[in-house]
Formats: sequence, C-alpha cells, structure tokens
Amino acid sequence: MNRMLQNLLVQVDSSIDEVGEILRQHRDRTGQLQSQHDLLRKQHWGQKKELVVLREQTEHIAQVQEENERFQALRSELRQRLERILTQTKVLGEALRQ
Repeated sequence: MNRMLQNLLVQVDSSIDEVGEILRQHRDRTGQLQSQHDLLRKQHWGQKKELVVLREQTEHIAQVQEENERFQALRSELRQRLERILTQTKVLGEALRQ
C-alpha cells in the first residue's frame, strides 16, 4: 500500500477515535445535564406546590382572623349583657330583702 495513503488512513482512524471519544464525553455530559434538569424541575414543582399551599394558608389565616374578630365582638357583647343581668339580679335581690 502506498505509504502516503497508509499515513492518511492512520490519521483518519485516529480522527475517528478522537471524534468517538468527544461524542462519548458529550453524551455523558448530556446525561448529567439531563439529570440536573430533572432534579431542578422536581424542585421547582415542589416549590410551586409549597407556594400554592402557603397561599391557601394565608387566605385561611385571613378568614380565621375575621372569624376571631367576630367572636371577640360577640364575647364582648355577651359579657356586657351578663353584667347587666348580674346588676339587675342584685337590684332585684335587694328589693326582695326590703
């Protein structure tokens, strides 16, 4: 075989090996990047779910606070009524003793 042709074939063979190695490295890197992407996507979904839950809880807290304010107002009103009943009972008790 012609020496020049033989050298050219050796270079082509070497280049093919180099390209193969480069392709393997890129395939490995692509796999790593895909794994990282999947992990980040899962984290994003988890954070999104957490955000939805936090929003719902915030809305619920606002409702609970409003309800609490209504109960406090009702409690205050009931206390005032009970104090009037107690005062009237004392007056009636004194009137009965006389």
